[in-house]
Amino acid sequence: ALRGVGAVIGAIIGGLLLNRVGYKRMAYLTIIVLSSAAIFMGISTRVSMIISFAVVWGFAWGLQECVFLSLAMALADVRIAASMFAIMMAISNLGTAIVEGVATTLSVQIGFQKVFIFLAVFNLINLVILYFYFRIWKPAV
Repeated sequence: ALRGVGAVIGAIIGGLLLNRVGYKRMAYLTIIVLSSAAIFMGISTRVSMIISFAVVWGFAWGLQECVFLSLAMALADVRIAASMFAIMMAISNLGTAIVEGVATTLSVQIGFQKVFIFLAVFNLINLVILYFYFRIWKPAV
């Protein structure tokens, strides 16, 4: 429930900032926020810390959902937007399902803290992907 509250707040703030800041800055900011939230979850050692960071994690998750769904919609060709967006979301959902399964298994093997730290470090790859993404695709906004 706390993650859900954070997600709603993150999505609202993400939508408002996206229009003001732009796609490129917001995408990079989102990766930084998501990595920071993952580090907070990774350093949590007590249940009270996990509960408080759940709102932060939810905020980061809601922010990234808003920003990256908006990027996917902006990327979709207007002639085939519905189909293209649906395909992108299907691929995204498939990736989420696979990663959640792997993360669950890893959390049992190495502990959830290490999984979140790994996620934060793994996001460095996303910074490189975004760099090339924005070199190829120039958003209108």
